[in-house]
Amino acid sequence: MKLSQKHFGRLAIIGGRLEPDNEPIYERMRSLCNHRIAVIPVASDVPQEVGVEAVDGFRDNGIQAELVPLYWGDWRAPFSQDVVQLIESYGSVFFTGGDQARIIDCLITQGQETPALQAIRRLYKSGGLVAGSSAGAAIMSSRMILGGTSGEALSFGQVDDRDAAGLVLGQGLGFFPWGIVDQHFIARGRIGRLVVAVCSTTDLYGFGIDENTALFVDGTQALVRGETGVVVVDRKAAKVDLAHSIENINISFLDDGDGYDLQYHKAIPHGAKKRIRVTKSSYQRPAPLKRCAFGSYTLHDLMLRLAKSNPAYYLKDSASSWPDKSDIEWCVEVERLPRHSRALYAIEKGKMRYTLLDFHLHIRRSAEHAIEHVRTPINASHLDQPPQSHLVLLGNTPLEWHSEHVKVLKPYLVEPVGVIATASARPRQIALEYIDWLRGLNLKAVELFINETNIERRNVDRMFLRSISRFGSVLVAGGNQRRLTQTLTYRGEVTPVLQSLFDAFESETNLIAVGGAAAAFGTRMIADGDSFAALRFGSSDDAGSRGMVMEQGLGLFESGIVDQNFLQRGRLGRLLVACAEERAPFGFGLCEESGLIVAGDSTHLRAIGAQGFVVVAMHNAGLSIGGDAFSANDVELQLVPPGASFDVATRVTINGGQEKATAVVEKMVSHLADECNGMLKQGNGLDQGAWLNLAFTQGSPAKLDIESRRFRY
Repeated sequence: MKLSQKHFGRLAIIGGRLEPDNEPIYERMRSLCNHRIAVIPVASDVPQEVGVEAVDGFRDNGIQAELVPLYWGDWRAPFSQDVVQLIESYGSVFFTGGDQARIIDCLITQGQETPALQAIRRLYKSGGLVAGSSAGAAIMSSRMILGGTSGEALSFGQVDDRDAAGLVLGQGLGFFPWGIVDQHFIARGRIGRLVVAVCSTTDLYGFGIDENTALFVDGTQALVRGETGVVVVDRKAAKVDLAHSIENINISFLDDGDGYDLQYHKAIPHGAKKRIRVTKSSYQRPAPLKRCAFGSYTLHDLMLRLAKSNPAYYLKDSASSWPDKSDIEWCVEVERLPRHSRALYAIEKGKMRYTLLDFHLHIRRSAEHAIEHVRTPINASHLDQPPQSHLVLLGNTPLEWHSEHVKVLKPYLVEPVGVIATASARPRQIALEYIDWLRGLNLKAVELFINETNIERRNVDRMFLRSISRFGSVLVAGGNQRRLTQTLTYRGEVTPVLQSLFDAFESETNLIAVGGAAAAFGTRMIADGDSFAALRFGSSDDAGSRGMVMEQGLGLFESGIVDQNFLQRGRLGRLLVACAEERAPFGFGLCEESGLIVAGDSTHLRAIGAQGFVVVAMHNAGLSIGGDAFSANDVELQLVPPGASFDVATRVTINGGQEKATAVVEKMVSHLADECNGMLKQGNGLDQGAWLNLAFTQGSPAKLDIESRRFRY
């Protein structure tokens, strides 16, 4: 039976991380909710804090909003007449992010819908807006994804226990009956779990909504607005053997402004979109830089690369998962079908927008046992000789440094200084702040404006590329390291812009990397996760992992893994785990208002600033990774204070006062123990009753034995 539009109301399904300046989403919501909305924060661990933030976001964007006092654990509130009246008076509701199971448990008690949920259903049927972000998006479909990563879903299938490895499904609220909804979709590499979800249920379609992006539904018509887009998965013609392969999944990518007819499951590209034509710059081969199949934006890059390919040479591309918590590796292949797939584009406010229709996706089990994965180093052949310049890695922004520490940094800021703020969410504003700061130091500075919007133009702008080598130094501001690496390795290539930075550095241009950019300059980088998550769940290249996420870095610093904002944010645990699981000999924790300077052949690393940097030295023979525990013995810890140097060949700190340094290290270890609810024990032996056990021995370097219980999944 065909469903008429009058059977359905209005929805705003947001993939998470809704930014307060996302005008396209807020503008559409203003129209659909009649400028009024009630915020329900029950999914959050900190509902009042998250709820107030959401209310402020709406008010700042011209929408009257009020917090509904529905909090986890208050089982009387959903039955309160005051709550019902508040919901009814606003006529539209918004569910915040958090744990989607909490929303269901709050609104449905002993299998019965509460008065609060009944009020929401009434306003929906009368034309009100039901909106939700992240967890608030997951609840929209009839079948709801509760947990699991792509790798877990493929390797272990559907499971009932949320603490077990695998895909966990539950009952949603059913406002969106056209398929299963997944959120944070492209950013967290969730294609595998959505495909398994639709293949494990009666649903034929899946809708993967990316961060800061919304799928708006009005009746049976849907519209995409926001930063990235929505992936539609269609399994009607698929060949499914969940244990081994899933073939011929039809996938489409809808970008901002594209529509979708939910009744007939037909994409409606924006009217300005036109076909991508073959040119001299069209790709003719697969991406040379291989990333994890379930890494952040890997699927997006594979599809866009094929969209801009020459079909005469290049119709398929693939990526493999890194086997971590199972002995199984999965290969994800995207295929562009001649005379079937369509690739369209338009330029919107200077940004390329793509619509990719009817590509095919194949997921195959490629090994029974874990293999040693060879990751492609980005700079393998770029720096043939020791550079003539300096690499400076800073723990946080020098805009906040004391003047006496800026004086030590200033000699490495050779003018003219080029400023790159690609990693920042506000690149132009941050670049201007740095330029003003540099001018205050009497240094000439200009912005090198590079982002994902203009990187293709920058890559063919020969004048711009030549200009990079003319700078005495290039300062790369901090922010999100993924944003930086994905721009400079655009579509799986070492871009001409990145190559120009390599060449300039190999010559005489100093490179100064701040915060997240400093982490990105390593061969491997920590992309996400805190110490608690790293110790509890380990590391993975899967962007949807509950543990720490590791990704490919830019490879300018090869001595070890770099972490930033190290002391204040308590990142010792995650650096330890990163070094252990990546088999990295060293980890370098950059303290606040401090930095690390590399010159020549990188043998000596010199500390500057207020505190210096922490060195973690691992001994692989003392490691035990896997099973239900993580342990490492005789880990060397030392703080390299300002003015001192660390010799990576001998693991010795040169000219360093160790009394104060040892006290800082001991305090850092104690903080790790306290934060993770463990205990610090002096001397030998581990307390077998604690979740995290530490044995710390003072010295130069200090020694640490660490053991944590690990929840494998």
